[in-house]
Amino acid sequence: MTEPNPVVQENVVTGTGPTYTGSVTVGSNRSFTISGYVNTSHGRVETTVEQTVDFLSQQEFDVNANTDVQNAQQTSTLDSRVTTKGGFLAGAVERHFSYPLNIGYSFIVNADGSFSQTTTSDQQDLVHVLENPQGGKATISDLSNHVNATDTLKWDSNGKFLGPMGARTTQTYRLHDPSRGCYDRTIAAENQKLVSVSDGPGCSNNN
Repeated sequence: MTEPNPVVQENVVTGTGPTYTGSVTVGSNRSFTISGYVNTSHGRVETTVEQTVDFLSQQEFDVNANTDVQNAQQTSTLDSRVTTKGGFLAGAVERHFSYPLNIGYSFIVNADGSFSQTTTSDQQDLVHVLENPQGGKATISDLSNHVNATDTLKWDSNGKFLGPMGARTTQTYRLHDPSRGCYDRTIAAENQKLVSVSDGPGCSNNN
């Protein structure tokens, strides 16, 4: 088993006044293997679990008196393999989980004294599973849940809040599973109202 050992890389340059640019990157990974067995009335059942976890995050900065821009990209993945010898569940199951996340933030002060704040996010939940039972047929299932959102807040030169503008969100959910069938749908919203629902090409043959 390996313990987490985060690595931090800072590349930030500070200028005069409230000014700094650059990036900060953080990475970490670990892995482990656990094995054991049980003596049952049907014989010995041995199980081994292998798992690896990886994490990487990078933030970029561009900040001065009139602008505050920050962007973050983050990836988190987990890979596991469970192997069973003996018993009626003999075989192997492999699973891959991935959680990519991107966030953008900007705060802008305009020449007339008005200012705005815009935030965008792009996030996914991805799962891939391969089941390979001993003496049986291998099956694959995939899950994808993707959300993209953006919104802008605005104020006038007197600091009066003018409200949110240009809010948009889309979510696409796709599932392909031998036991549960297929599902593929995208929904979209603007300014907190649902505006569309559509089925995508991920499901064929009317599944």
